[in-house]
Amino acid sequence: MASTARLVVVAAGGWIALRWAGGTPESLYVVIAASLAVMGVTLAAAVSMADWRPRG
Repeated sequence: MASTARLVVVAAGGWIALRWAGGTPESLYVVIAASLAVMGVTLAAAVSMADWRPRG
């Protein structure tokens, strides 16, 4: 789920960066940073929602 969200952010953000921001390296770095932040938040949410009680 987190990797898919990251892929969507990179694909959409990369397209926007290339079309509207001229495709400068800075705009692409911002897209990459945003995608990593989305992935991190998604993974943190998944870990925090997991059942951490011992089984048995």
